[in-house]
Amino acid sequence: MSDGQTVGGKRGRGIRAQVPDAALPKHELAFIMKLGLLDREQALALVKKHQGDREKIFADLTARKKY
Repeated sequence: MSDGQTVGGKRGRGIRAQVPDAALPKHELAFIMKLGLLDREQALALVKKHQGDREKIFADLTARKKY
């Protein structure tokens, strides 16, 4: 789905429009950004890298985490 296509009468502009393979809610992307201290582009790249697999995304974030 490209940006601007209608879905159920509404325009799809969220993460699903930007990363079609990932069905992540907006609040989850915000959580990934906060947890990993990432900007939006970095978070979207991470989601795309792991094809929306939440377990792999959070494992990657955990591996990056410096305590």
